[in-house]
Amino acid sequence: MKRYGWCIVVLSVVPAAGGCNRRQVRECTALVERINAADAAIQKGGGTGNRTQRVANMAKTIESERSAIAALAIKDAKLRGLRDDYATLLDEIARSSNKVLEAAHDNDSAAIQTSTTAIQAAGAKEAALLRSLNAYCQTAGG
Repeated sequence: MKRYGWCIVVLSVVPAAGGCNRRQVRECTALVERINAADAAIQKGGGTGNRTQRVANMAKTIESERSAIAALAIKDAKLRGLRDDYATLLDEIARSSNKVLEAAHDNDSAAIQTSTTAIQAAGAKEAALLRSLNAYCQTAGG
């Protein structure tokens, strides 16, 4: 199956810290673990079948994983913002994946290319977002 240019970077889990950062460390760890679990599900989410079926399955998996990430209870405002930004990014990827399906159904190669480009752009956004998340979570442990 053709990958559309997104990949989730596996983040390191922050070591336990003492004092006032414990909640932040727990929340960072929970979010990182949830993102890693989402990555695993998305990687196999396409399943089998023809290309259209695989893209449809992947879009459904992305939507499901987006909901799981958005539902994660986080009190830390900065971390909550990163969680929300990641959920929004998954929304963008799922929407673009569904647009690929619609365009394929309509045999609209220009729309397929536009949606595929949007998915690839989301991959760049994802990399930057994950760098921010990793940097923030690493400061929680120190």
